[in-house]
Amino acid sequence: LPAGDHTLSWVFARDAASTGTSRVRLDAVSVTTATVPTVTTAAASNVSGSGATLGGEVIADGGRTVTERGVVYSTNPEPTLTNAEKLTDSSAGTGIFSVVAATGLTEGTTYFARTYATNNLGTAYGAEIVLTTDTNVVFVEGLAILERGIRSGDTHRFLFILGGPRV
Repeated sequence: LPAGDHTLSWVFARDAASTGTSRVRLDAVSVTTATVPTVTTAAASNVSGSGATLGGEVIADGGRTVTERGVVYSTNPEPTLTNAEKLTDSSAGTGIFSVVAATGLTEGTTYFARTYATNNLGTAYGAEIVLTTDTNVVFVEGLAILERGIRSGDTHRFLFILGGPRV
């Protein structure tokens, strides 16, 4: 067996001998290796200037109970529980979930996010997604100035606000 936590299962069968005595024999043995959970990250939805809905799915618990699941996000790539903001789902276990970063995000900022799930063997992370909060672009006297770097795979949404008199 490889090193690690394992679940050992066995089945006994009882044989009745013709002599009237019964014997117990080991019928089957199986070993299952326990692992950290398996998770996926869903695309961000309901993105606004200050928030977004994030989530994913815990596909498998790794043979142990999932005690915590949620999303980590940061303005830096590869967010983890130790270097990013954490949004914890109110339930645990397997299945689809979502959490809402309703406030606290900065307008026009690019964030990196991914799901996580934890069992007693450790924490696993889903794939990273990139999202950028909406940007309000205000025109003053017909001019709007905006500088923004665009990253591969990122989606930008601009909300144009026309100010001043209408002609």
